[in-house]
Amino acid sequence: MKSLDLRNQRLELRRLSVRADMLKERNTGTGLDFNSIMTADFILYLRGESLGGWRGWWPETLLYADRFSGPFEIFARAKSLRYFEKIKGLLGVENKEELENRLNSIVQKNQLPRWQFDTINLSGLTGLANIGVSQ
Repeated sequence: MKSLDLRNQRLELRRLSVRADMLKERNTGTGLDFNSIMTADFILYLRGESLGGWRGWWPETLLYADRFSGPFEIFARAKSLRYFEKIKGLLGVENKEELENRLNSIVQKNQLPRWQFDTINLSGLTGLANIGVSQ
């Protein structure tokens, strides 16, 4: 995708990510909410970080996550312990503590995706404090 970076420079578009812009643009008219795309991107990123090394996933669409207030829907629903039990396999964790450890590890290793000065808020997008607090 170096060609898109070169295009951004050549045309002086001053875009943080032409790839993210294209993905958002291409989603228009598909009938699929872009928040769903960002959620899938985020889950793939979290799973990739659990694998480590070259297997990681770059969550391109999360450039737009700052426009999203609160946790993604799947994590907001995980406020219910019952729902969290259903999705924990998708996240590749056994419990909330393991998820919390993974998020802390990402932050400690400084492996958060960045676009110049922008980055994502892991605990905000997961709503970590509220996961599993109700039955």
